[in-house]
Amino acid sequence: MVRSNFWVTRFSVLLLLLFFYSSVYAQEKVSFKKQQFPIHKLGEVNPSSIQEDYQPKVSNLEMPTPGSAKYELQQLKRKSAKQFPRTAAREESWQANETSSLTIESGFPLATYLYIPAIDDTIVNYLAGGIPNDNTLSIGNNGMMVTAYNSSIFAYDTDADTLLFNTSLHAFSSEFTLNDKYDPKTLYDPISDRFILVFLNGRLSTNMRIIICFSTTNNPSDPWNLYEVPGNPLNDTTWTDYPAIAITKNELFLTGNLLRDNEDWQTGFAQTVVWQINLENGYSGDSTLTTQLWTDISYGGKNIRNLQPVQGGSEPTDSSIYLLSNRNFTILSDSIFLMEINGTINNSNTSLNINLGITDTPYGAPPLGRQELSEDSLSTNDARVLGAFIENGEIQYVANTINPYTGYAGVYHGFITDLDNSPIFTGTIL
Repeated sequence: MVRSNFWVTRFSVLLLLLFFYSSVYAQEKVSFKKQQFPIHKLGEVNPSSIQEDYQPKVSNLEMPTPGSAKYELQQLKRKSAKQFPRTAAREESWQANETSSLTIESGFPLATYLYIPAIDDTIVNYLAGGIPNDNTLSIGNNGMMVTAYNSSIFAYDTDADTLLFNTSLHAFSSEFTLNDKYDPKTLYDPISDRFILVFLNGRLSTNMRIIICFSTTNNPSDPWNLYEVPGNPLNDTTWTDYPAIAITKNELFLTGNLLRDNEDWQTGFAQTVVWQINLENGYSGDSTLTTQLWTDISYGGKNIRNLQPVQGGSEPTDSSIYLLSNRNFTILSDSIFLMEINGTINNSNTSLNINLGITDTPYGAPPLGRQELSEDSLSTNDARVLGAFIENGEIQYVANTINPYTGYAGVYHGFITDLDNSPIFTGTIL
């Protein structure tokens, strides 16, 4: 009996040590920091009182020089093209018919250029949008719609077929901001019946900030509450680029890439941060937003890049949110990073976990797109996750990719199921 208890005790100790080792190993793989970060209100904007400007913008277009980041990405695409040469597309069994074919129609115009009569009655055109357009759209239960692109914002009543307002991001916030507004994102909160608009202002650590706008009603023509989130929250020489947003029932999640000053977005990457923001503060116009900032998010000693928050499908999720990332600068990869933030700002036990998944369909940096009038001239950038939603316990997401079967650029449509147990990662290339 004594000998039996000895072996039971010894086995229990071994299990305890194994559990401790596994916990430490998991913690070593995933690391992060979090801190409370109060954000102050800029003021209030009434779209009906905005005076329109003509949004002039100058774009400098030149070939990338050897040694630059764009040059390095081009070299990666050339190497990929040799490994996966373009071939005829495989025959597909699906064929469009009258009920399944897609028809693209014209809506109200989102002009790329503004045509302005000069003094001598000639027409002068100014480039109104940035490159890429970064189109974003949200629509409310009452048919009100907010849509934006680089660098304009429209509000439209789809039921009444009436344009509510049309202005630039600069004019929308000029009372509180400097010029250079870009990368807009908008969404609609079906629970609070409000709109949210986010865009960037500035491109250096010394002057960059994120502007977050909350509508005060379900009518985007009514006043908006504006808040200023620091683009350099770590007070170093980095600034925020490429925002992405999603909401839970009570909070806004905003991600962005911190880039080093005067470096390209491809080689100047420092880290991706996540802002967790109380929604009710913004809707009510409180003087301060309650927020939590997640930084230094890494897996296996390397910072996670380009986190895409996963929006609830038919409705926002409760108190947790998933975020996705991948290895976007590779010729071919099967790695998908599934991150979860579980808990609200005011919960001291709010946790962050990362699961490295392996998908059954590899993806990779897409080749340049072919165009009719010029060869290999359409920029496709990298293979980062660009959009995602969750519905009925399944995540679906999309990204740019190379199609290794044909050598052409494609769209990666990914799926993640069995989230509560051992997630299963699958995908298909369109």
